Amino acid sequence: VCSLIFGKEILANIDLLVPLLISATVLMCKSFYSSMLVPLERRGLLLLGELTGMLVCVLTARPFTHHWGLQGVNYSYLLGLVIQLILLSTFAFATVVIPTKERTK
Repeated sequence: VCSLIFGKEILANIDLLVPLLISATVLMCKSFYSSMLVPLERRGLLLLGELTGMLVCVLTARPFTHHWGLQGVNYSYLLGLVIQLILLSTFAFATVVIPTKERTK
């Protein structure tokens, strides 16, 4: 199926494709929370979440690549994205839900 979608050239590196598709899905979810924090005027929290994930990715790229080869880059990127997703979704939740609960008291 993948050769029909991406061409026969992808078959040599098909093992790299699945983690990349998972990363793309996590990136889409993270982007939702990123775009949610901008109109809520929480750009500082957005910057903190983005930089933390980027720093994790940069710091883990070399050791992961030494351990898992080319797949290590995918794992490093995915780890950075997951950290960003966790932080940004927590910041968005805290910005929207907690003040709403305080107003209903």
